Amino acid sequence: EAMATPSQETEEWRYTDLSSFALDFTPFTTGGGPEAMTRHGLLNAASVKGERAGFQVQRNSEVISSQLSSAMKDAGVVFCDLDAAAATHPDLIEQHLHSLVPTSRTKFLALHGAFRTGGAFLYVPDGVEVELPFQTLTYLDAEGAAVFPHTLVVVGKATSVTVIDRYVSPDLTRAFSDAVTEIVVGDGSRVRYASIQDWGRGVTHLGVQRARVGRDAEIRTLAIGFGADLARAEAETILAEPGGFSEMLGVFFADRDQHFDHRTLQDHVAPNCTSDLLYKGGLRDHSRAVYSGWVHLAAGRLSAARDADEPQHRPLGACESRRDPEPGDRGERRPLRACGERRARRRRDHLLPPEPGHPARRGRTADRHRLLPGGAGPRHDRRGARRRGGRGRPRAGRERRMTLVKICTAADVPEGEARRFVIDHRPIAVTNLGEDGFRAVDAICSHAHYFLDEGEVDVEDQTVECPKHGSTFDLNTGRPTTLPATLPVEVFAVKVEGDDILIELTEQAEVTDG
Repeated sequence: EAMATPSQETEEWRYTDLSSFALDFTPFTTGGGPEAMTRHGLLNAASVKGERAGFQVQRNSEVISSQLSSAMKDAGVVFCDLDAAAATHPDLIEQHLHSLVPTSRTKFLALHGAFRTGGAFLYVPDGVEVELPFQTLTYLDAEGAAVFPHTLVVVGKATSVTVIDRYVSPDLTRAFSDAVTEIVVGDGSRVRYASIQDWGRGVTHLGVQRARVGRDAEIRTLAIGFGADLARAEAETILAEPGGFSEMLGVFFADRDQHFDHRTLQDHVAPNCTSDLLYKGGLRDHSRAVYSGWVHLAAGRLSAARDADEPQHRPLGACESRRDPEPGDRGERRPLRACGERRARRRRDHLLPPEPGHPARRGRTADRHRLLPGGAGPRHDRRGARRRGGRGRPRAGRERRMTLVKICTAADVPEGEARRFVIDHRPIAVTNLGEDGFRAVDAICSHAHYFLDEGEVDVEDQTVECPKHGSTFDLNTGRPTTLPATLPVEVFAVKVEGDDILIELTEQAEVTDG
């Protein structure tokens, strides 16, 4: 009680106000024993379809069922509730419980440490590869109750495992979830972890997930948020040894007056580590979402920044919904484009001068030769740098000339789609915009180096979307219209001759001085 409630004056809690949140919940509520599995909607919530290596159910404050396949037992895998593991494997519990998420961190974690019961413990010894997933279900159906789910995963060296945590409840008047997940990934191991938050109305959910990744190991996490009135989730990965990899994915959908606050951190403590990140969400009605993503590089680790991608996160739906970007979230640096704005963004002002006699209305007569948009201003290469020698006096010994090269036929590119073609070892994406003709751009995204032709083409908006992180690029200018990309891709002038599609490329020729 002596610890203060996290304040909005701190950056971490700036957008989530719990100053008036009353902690008058019942800290322990019985689970009803194994017979409760056939009642209270638990079987439906548990989704009995599909095979699992292990399955555990906690109702309210008690674990009422824990199952582990015989094959896993023979391999030395341990999967049980935390209280049982403290008795049977005290050395592992003492070494790892709250080693990554200490109870002194916040008032809510102190409450978790004081009142936690149940929870799940998974230990996978060295060299064991588990094909089927382990799943836990925390089911809350007691009014005015607080639950403190805790999942502790410890995997040895050269292992592979998948873990799924689900949080489910019916709609309640008022309840509280204070959840913690700790994951220790041994050297050379691969861990996949998914958290599915599907609490009913009336629940306030606070979750902290933290992982430590060993040498040449990887962790891939997925956070899914649907339920609760207020949900705040922190996900952190410590890349503690060289060669580690972290992927964080997240998706959330909010409606009515829900409030979601997602925070991520990928901490590159060791050298030669890589990380990737993608969170997306949809909002409607008066709901609100906050996202903050950080990639921390220790001194001398700046080379890792090339692969630590932090993409844009776009809200979908009604304009009354809000998404508040945090400092460090690239969404704060440029305005986000809501879906309802798409029709207003058609651009007609970046056109190459038409050939003599070309009609003023671009692209309306298919029987004429047409020069289509190739982008105004200086050309850019794939990384956005201005080409040298593009204007003014040529550099000594070299001269640049433009030439038309056939890249494909009109039949090769269906309307509303993009196709990739390679000229002189360079991939170029050609898009078909129907009545507005064809466009050609560098096929590689300037942000994450994915092929743009594999993404969605918006004919009306005249953009193409990178399938990796959702950046969209204007097909007329090459400029990115949404984050995380900030650099343009090169655009090429296009000419249609009959059924042939030609693009304008630079040709170099030797010249003599003087």
